Amino acid sequence: MGFEEAKDKLQGIYTIMITPMTPDFKVDLKRLHELTRFIVESGIKEGTGVLVPVGAGGEGYHLTFEELLEAVRTVIEAANGEIPVFPGCTFPNAFLARELCRRYQELGADGVQLSPPYYYQPSEEEYLLHYRLCAEAAPQLGIIAYNSWWNSQFDVTSDTLEKLAEIPNVIGVKWSSQSLENFQRAIRDFHERFSFIDNQMVWSGTLGFMLGMRGYVSSVPNFAPGYALELWELLQRKEWEEALRCMQKFLVPLYEFIGRMYQRGIHGEGSHWKACCKLVGRPMGPPRPPHRPYSNEELEGLREVFIQGGIL
Repeated sequence: MGFEEAKDKLQGIYTIMITPMTPDFKVDLKRLHELTRFIVESGIKEGTGVLVPVGAGGEGYHLTFEELLEAVRTVIEAANGEIPVFPGCTFPNAFLARELCRRYQELGADGVQLSPPYYYQPSEEEYLLHYRLCAEAAPQLGIIAYNSWWNSQFDVTSDTLEKLAEIPNVIGVKWSSQSLENFQRAIRDFHERFSFIDNQMVWSGTLGFMLGMRGYVSSVPNFAPGYALELWELLQRKEWEEALRCMQKFLVPLYEFIGRMYQRGIHGEGSHWKACCKLVGRPMGPPRPPHRPYSNEELEGLREVFIQGGIL
């Protein structure tokens, strides 16, 4: 598959998948297969979305190298070619990152969501070298550059995107920015070169789509795919006011609630999304420590958000 074709597939609901766990914290591959089929059979397929296993919402940073590969192999097999698969790669070590990208290419992934180095603050030169090394190691793999400025402390600009554009297999950008000016300028300048996926739609509303976004990041399909599809259809039809109302009904209150839980010390994404799955009767097991599950009191607070949003 060529990079233009891969870029064309990179649109719709950019679905951050949960990684199910057994009670003793092992990856539950059977349930992961079932979750993949649940999402696909709910209508999120090529053209309406992509799957992103083992990202931050899938606790990829907690998984061993072999667990990452087994999880991605399971999702690719279960997806059965019906939806593109772009697994996450979150290593600050470029040698490990490029090896994982190479293995993803061998497994038949459509691409990779490649996080930049974190913990230390990379310079632009270091940021770009990380992507070049991974691109060289997996020359047939489409790469989604991730502007995770809150972890890397490096906010990608149009100048950096211009240099990333020189790497042929960088096909997309998972996009957010500390600066509204930078957020807008990058989409304006590069929406034809890259497929932009909105990672701050909860806060910036439909602005990104009005400027040229081709998809939005969401973990909601793990537990409420119908709602995620309803929002995508409104965005596709450019019904901006209805899309904003749809977001205000459930998505914004959900993230506001998660923000309050964050203040309580629940920082792992898996904790929040697995609580959501439990509420709708699709339990995905516990988050992997040190992250903790919701208490009964916290689950009841989340239940109210789901009831008010029409999910329950």
